[in-house]
Order: sequence, then structure tokens, then C-alpha cells
Amino acid sequence: MAETFWQSGIQTRLALVPLTIFFFLGACAELPTEYSKETSTAIPFSEDTALGRQVAPLVAAHPGRSGFYLLPEGVDALGTRLRLADRSEASIDVQYYLMLPDIVGYLLFDRLAKAADRGVRVRVLMDDISTEGYEQMFAVLAAKPNFEIRLTNPFADRDARGLDGLSDFQRVNHRMHNKSITFDNAVTVFGGRNIGAEYFGAGDAFNYHDLDTLAIGTIAEDVSAEFDTYWNAAESYPVTAFVEPDDSEEAAEQLQQRFADTVASAQATPYAPALRHTMTDLLVADDNNVLVWAPATVVFDLPYGDTSDAGVAGPEILAPVLIDAINQARTEMFMVSPYFVPGDSGVERFRELRERGIRCVVVTNSLASTDVAAVYAGYRNYYRALLEIGVELWEVMAFPSGADAPEGASIDKRSLHAKTFAVDRQQLFVGSFNWDPRSIGINTEMGAIIESGKLASQMVDAVSAALPLSAWKVRLREDGEVEWVDLSGSEEVVFTTNPQTDFALRQQANLTDISILEGQL
Repeated sequence: MAETFWQSGIQTRLALVPLTIFFFLGACAELPTEYSKETSTAIPFSEDTALGRQVAPLVAAHPGRSGFYLLPEGVDALGTRLRLADRSEASIDVQYYLMLPDIVGYLLFDRLAKAADRGVRVRVLMDDISTEGYEQMFAVLAAKPNFEIRLTNPFADRDARGLDGLSDFQRVNHRMHNKSITFDNAVTVFGGRNIGAEYFGAGDAFNYHDLDTLAIGTIAEDVSAEFDTYWNAAESYPVTAFVEPDDSEEAAEQLQQRFADTVASAQATPYAPALRHTMTDLLVADDNNVLVWAPATVVFDLPYGDTSDAGVAGPEILAPVLIDAINQARTEMFMVSPYFVPGDSGVERFRELRERGIRCVVVTNSLASTDVAAVYAGYRNYYRALLEIGVELWEVMAFPSGADAPEGASIDKRSLHAKTFAVDRQQLFVGSFNWDPRSIGINTEMGAIIESGKLASQMVDAVSAALPLSAWKVRLREDGEVEWVDLSGSEEVVFTTNPQTDFALRQQANLTDISILEGQL
């Protein structure tokens, strides 16, 4: 996918700009100062809602625990969100890095608008990286009762976002990468998925393999508390600071028609089952005991500039918690991270684990499957050192085993996007966090550490079973060179260069200036 940093945010791991550009830029635009913004907090959980009545007895039967269900399949993940939006009666709180103006974005906003129309309070908090193309919709929704949209760390110049980003790089480079949606403070869905077609299995060019979890119980209230922290932060601006609300009948009718057309077009896509999704009802009722009950801790970075956590400033709060969890490993650390750049300190951490006899497995994107070749270039700096100390590395195939990339297109391309790891098959993390310098020190992130051997084993077993058919094992030859091994057949197939890539893509990775890259990832 060849989109720029400023177009969609998918390439936001790249912030590689020549410093000389700054000398040719004029004064940067300024953020608005005159606008109305009221503090608000989550509506408390109540058994007066349908979701509350279903959840309450289940939570009472499992004190100190929340119920979880993993959502690896895109149709299930989308259908769950849409169905829960339909069933909400009190509130829906939405927080995403990307909410793309495509079929999935409009499907979700359609359900949110309908919820607001029947009296549900809807709060949508978006990172501003993906809002271009939504201006007309924002104008109509901003005029609706019960519907409020805020933008985190917005671009000041709405007509020249790229230049705004360059001229105010220090601020704009920081992005809110958090991802969650919570219904009636009773049910929440969080994980790696953004809102966009490729995250739910129906992208035109490629699709991400991703992971969310549905959760009920007290964890929903914990996610709501995280949401409130960001919703009321100084970096979050009401969309009305940038867009004049439009309450005209004509504008409302045009948006309603856009929603109707989107729903109609979705009937001819893999999303059709999601539009009539019923699995959510079974999950929330838990009639089949499919939920896994376990203690869990929601973990998240603070918004930028927030110093409320015992004097700790800035976003770098989540990473130390996750590192500490990994350091507690006794037998195995199993990591899935699409953007994996461990750095020297990460290599040393893996070395310490291996010296204690701990099995370490890392699953990440290959050069063929990644959407950001420069990130792969950063990771490649370390894979030899990781292999030498005994870390097991797997790289996801972009296309089925034995296939070559189609010429001139990336149809049916697969890319890993799930962000999860398991420690000793007893702890499972699911969230938005990538193991790269950007997630550690630039973006803000969120997720949950779930104390469940059953869920941790589910993830490890499912990924492990899929690896021989969907990933290459990376290993060192006797001469110290790296090779990629296809284990899907009866015999090994060995590649000495990055499989399913062409010369141009390999050169793109080769020419990346790593010294610049690693400071920006």
C-alpha cells in the first residue's frame, strides 16, 4: 500500500524528512483557542440497560474477574461492533488511531448515528491522522444531539496537513495509537484493529491478520476510565473547533443516503454476515460458556503532557509494565508484533531470557508482507544477533506458500497486524502496542494483561499451528548468512533472499538510512 505518512496514517512509522525542508517553510498554522469544551466522564454501568441486565449476573458469578473472548476473524470483529452498537441504550465511547473514510468507517458511523438518534450518548475520539475526507460527515454529526467528536493532537492547517506536520514536527509526530470501543460501560472491544476495510478482511489490495478481544465486566469500566483520561486531555479538541456544524435538512439527507448506499454495497462483500451478526448475543449472554473468566489489568500510556502519575511525564508508561511482565518469564515468551525493531537493549533483554533457558519466539512481518519496508530494514539490523542467541524468528508470508507476488498488484496480500504476547502460557497481552521505538517512546498505546492460562494457550497454539503454512522460519546457515525456510510441504524449501519480493522492494529496504529511521519509528 503506497500511501504517504500524511494521507492515511498507515505509514506513520515513517517520519523521515530532510532537515533542510524546514528552512523553506513559513510560519506554521496555529491551533484554535476559542472553542467550547466541557469535561465529561463515562456513564456508570447500570442494570437498567439490556446489556447491563445480561452482564450483571455473569460478573456477580465471577467476582474479581472479567469475561473474555478473542476475535481473530475480521467478520466476527466487525459484526460484534455493529451489533453491540445496535443494542446500546446509554452510551458508546469510541477511541481509535485510524477510522478510515471507507466502507467500514461509514458502516460504523451509520450505527453510531442511529444510536445517537435513539438517545444513546456517543463520544468519538479520533487521532487526527485519518480524518481527511470526513469533514462533511463531521459537520452533520456535530449538529446532532447526543453525538460529540474530538480530535487528538490535530493538524492546525486543515488544507495543508503535510506542511503543517513538517513545520510543527515535534508535536505532530506524536500520535494517539489507542484502540477501543465500549458499550453501556458493560462490554468493550479492544486490541490491534483500526476501523478500515483491510482490518476486517475485505480490503481491495491486502488484508491484515489482526486480533481483538471482547470483554465484559469490570474491565469495561477500566477501559472507560482510560477513555475519559484522553477525552478530557488538553490534546483533544472538539471537532467543532475546526468544522462548522451543519443542521440543514439537505445535509442530513445527503449523509443518510451515503449511509444507506454503504449498507447496500456491503451486502455484496464479505461484510454481509457481519450486518446480521448474532454471535454477539450469544457471547454476552454466555449461554454456551464461551467466555473465559480471568483477572486482568488495563495498561496505558498517559496523554502527552500529563504528569498525574506520580510525577511521570509523557507517554512512556506502558512499555516498562510490559517489559516487566516479560522479565518474569520462567519457561517461554511468545511474541506477535507486526512492527518489530528491538534495538540493542531489546537484544540484550532477549539474551538474558535465553541465558535463563527461556524459549523465545517472535512472529513478525516479512519484507514481502510488511506495509512499511523501512520498518523491516530496522528489524533486519538485529535478526542475526537474535538468531545467534537462539531466538526463534518467523516471518509472515504475503501470499500462500509457493506463490509469487502478482505483477503490478498486491491482490490478496496478507500482512500481520496483531499485537499480542504470552508469558509462560499464563499471561496474555492484547492491545495496540508494537515492539518498536515508535510505540515505546513516541505514540501513546493501550491494552490489557490477562491472567489466563487458557487464553494464553489459545493464542500460542493457534499461531503455532498456522506458522508452517503461513510463515517462513528464519535461521542462520553455517556460514553465518540468513536464510528463510518454507516448512509447509514434505520437504524444506530454502530461500537465500527475501521470498516473494522483487529487486525494487529489496533495494528500497537496503537504501533505508537506519541511523535516521531508528529515531523515528
